[in-house]
Amino acid sequence: MKSNPLDSNPFHLMGWKMPLSYAPHRFISELPDCSGLYSITYITNDNQSNKIVYIGMSNRLFSRIGNGHHEVVRKMQEDGIFPNIWFKQFPKDGLINEETKYIRMFNPSYNIRQKGRSL
Repeated sequence: MKSNPLDSNPFHLMGWKMPLSYAPHRFISELPDCSGLYSITYITNDNQSNKIVYIGMSNRLFSRIGNGHHEVVRKMQEDGIFPNIWFKQFPKDGLINEETKYIRMFNPSYNIRQKGRSL
């Protein structure tokens, strides 16, 4: 039986969720409009692994990523890449430190703090 690369996505393994409009049923959760972190990933062409493109934070997750107008998502779609969006609720207090922790952990290829890198 062929495995689903989303099953091995590090965000799934750490308890992050995907919005209803993006995900297979086992990963989904309603996207809240509260503070938290989000990540934009995609499944590689060989359909075997996940590429982490961007990690961000927002005081209102739904407002930031719920409409599908995130600039990295648009760039990926222009390049013919289907993005997967993951999110994790997190209190406003300490949010920037949590974002920094995940950026350091995963070194995303396209991030505000690392402009000039590509998808």
